[in-house]
Amino acid sequence: MRAFIVLFFSLFLTLSAQCEKPFFESEFVFDPEKIDHGHVHASCIVECPNGDLRTCWYENGTLMPEPYYSDRKDKSDDVRIGGSRLAKGADSWEAPFVMADTFACSDNNPCMSVDK
Repeated sequence: MRAFIVLFFSLFLTLSAQCEKPFFESEFVFDPEKIDHGHVHASCIVECPNGDLRTCWYENGTLMPEPYYSDRKDKSDDVRIGGSRLAKGADSWEAPFVMADTFACSDNNPCMSVDK
């Protein structure tokens, strides 16, 4: 009997819990028609302690002549880490900037974390 009561109240609480409608919003950090960052992916986003959002990705820079560019675009010397910031309360992202660009090295797959 005790197990039945526990099960009944567990089901009652589960069924009575109301979920909010999921929230999803998307937008471009930069307009790809106006700013060419080449091949862009492996993005990451974090919320900073002050409430700003910081994002990063890896990108091919401006197309350069040989020997700087090869068929393996993600392994080329011109691959770098780009980023942008959405200040707390702002409604648009700041202009993208280069976060890392190691000479003669393909900077790939960025990852950020916040250590409190």
